[in-house]
Amino acid sequence: MDSIFRKLLYTSVGFISLSADRLIRLIDDLVYEQKISSEEGKRIVESFSKESQSKKEDFDGQITDWVQDFMGKFTFAENSDIEEVKNRLQKLEAEEKETLKKTPVKTTRKSTKDKK
Repeated sequence: MDSIFRKLLYTSVGFISLSADRLIRLIDDLVYEQKISSEEGKRIVESFSKESQSKKEDFDGQITDWVQDFMGKFTFAENSDIEEVKNRLQKLEAEEKETLKKTPVKTTRKSTKDKK
């Protein structure tokens, strides 16, 4: 389950990264065409970067809260509970084995009268 959320997070980060790359290319083109100054381009890219980081942190927090809320709706066995069940099962299996050893095995013999 955790891997699904991790993939979702990485996908969103990938989209942000892709958007950032496109923005930088667009700003570079605008600077090259002298439609904006180099300083304006830097400010735009820095602003986008800061806002993206802020949005990423907000998104991380929302995902974390959602996962915790979702997981809180379920009851999961703890490792100690699982170990206790394993130990009880092993004890019962050993008892069953001992009981089978003590129980005499009944054999059936065909009488010689039946053969004739």
